[in-house]
Amino acid sequence: MRYLFLISLLFSNTACIGVKSEETTPPIVDIQSANIVGETVFAIEKIDCKSPHEAFVLFYKGQLQKVQNEQAQITATERYALWYDRSHEGVVETDYWCIPRKRFCSSPIQFSDWGGKLKHGEPSFFNKTWTLATRLVDIPSLISKATQQHCHFSDTAPPPEKTSTSSHPLPNDWPLRIINRFISKNHYLRPNFEEVKTTLNQITDIEALNHYLKSLDPYSKYLPKEQNDFYKERWRQKQVGLGVNILVKNDNLLVVPIYNGPAYRAGLKSPRYLMTLNDKKIVATDFSTFSFLTQLSPGTRIPLLVEDKTKKTKKYTVTVASFKNTSVEYIKEGKHQLIRIHRFYDGETAQLLKTYLLKTIKQGKDIIIDLRYCPGGSLFEAIDAVSLFLPPDLEIGALKNVSQTQPLISIPGQIVKNQTIYVWTSPFTASAAEFFGQVLQHYKQNAVIVGTRTQGKCLSQQMFEFENGSALKLTVFEIGDPDKLPCEGIGMTPDVEIYPENILDNRHFLSKTK
Repeated sequence: MRYLFLISLLFSNTACIGVKSEETTPPIVDIQSANIVGETVFAIEKIDCKSPHEAFVLFYKGQLQKVQNEQAQITATERYALWYDRSHEGVVETDYWCIPRKRFCSSPIQFSDWGGKLKHGEPSFFNKTWTLATRLVDIPSLISKATQQHCHFSDTAPPPEKTSTSSHPLPNDWPLRIINRFISKNHYLRPNFEEVKTTLNQITDIEALNHYLKSLDPYSKYLPKEQNDFYKERWRQKQVGLGVNILVKNDNLLVVPIYNGPAYRAGLKSPRYLMTLNDKKIVATDFSTFSFLTQLSPGTRIPLLVEDKTKKTKKYTVTVASFKNTSVEYIKEGKHQLIRIHRFYDGETAQLLKTYLLKTIKQGKDIIIDLRYCPGGSLFEAIDAVSLFLPPDLEIGALKNVSQTQPLISIPGQIVKNQTIYVWTSPFTASAAEFFGQVLQHYKQNAVIVGTRTQGKCLSQQMFEFENGSALKLTVFEIGDPDKLPCEGIGMTPDVEIYPENILDNRHFLSKTK
């Protein structure tokens, strides 16, 4: 299993970012006239707004005991988790894979799941505006109205997803039979071979193939040779280029300079939002807008227009040169040192993290792990890294597919025991970086997560490369959090919240860290 590694590509199209909602919600119905003491009701526990058309919901089913003031007391007997996607119709009581697949569906869960504190059969109070008799409404109707009101969704359905106007035919030598087998045998949902075969036999272009793969999960994708070569090059330790990482959040692009790289030497010292590159707007989902980065030669001068949080723009001219794409940096910030993890790179990140941790401990400084700009990387390297904080042989998570569950275990090597650990997060924190933070948050009482809710990317991909140079990026496992729960699309909740507009401000983070 050490050879199965998680790949988080530089341009990962992740849309499930937390949306801040108001705490007050218009009433769904007048409970005093609608509900009767003793009857069965639904009681919504939590609505977590995601994208402009998605939400994660926790709710109970039980018997109404009484109504007083703005509260309804119920005795809960069932608990559910639900993913609401306005582009899908409701499916009630589906299996465990409901949440990671991100449809409109619900699944029964344990009372202790996702931080639940209520016990089975124990009376508890709920907001009466979020409580409604089962005889009056079914789950899809209840959740549709509640989420639209709470998350301020419009009454109209979300617009259809934009598709490319151009078509790229599949190469003549594309390995159809091999891809059929790979998808049915390795995808974590194990789709039926004959159904996959029938579907792929009707596909003639790359756009249609990727549309099918996206119907299985958000991250599986077919990469033509040129695009596959680009991503492989972007993950090399020694590169020729601009010396930046580019991260994606919805339509926002963040450019993160590598210390002492070409962009850093040109004056770009801190992460900024990317406006244009080489006087062109980059679209993360359109490879043609950034494919020119594979053709850069040393000495080429590239204009880079960026914007800070105040909307102030500045242009830098970056001279293309060779640089080392290090996975961890040790950054001085006033009296503090930040250990910034750019990605979890096999065979490097854990060792660099250990070196900087020992240095920080020796200097008597606070341990600050900066994951704000980390889109992930190797899951197993993240396990090695987080084991520096934990005793060995702890079950810290799981890899799951429809047929098996494989536990993830911490390894020997703990060097941090009683020191307080601060972990900085942002909406760009994803995948293996989220797993790293979740494990610390779960097992270390002295770990404090500071920042925003993370992306919620908890599906693990493996690259299958073919003789023609193309590749299939396929989701092979779901990553279960330390509670063995799905976390896809949900993300990690910080202990100390930072408003999204302040995620680039180190000083603001330091003030909240203390």
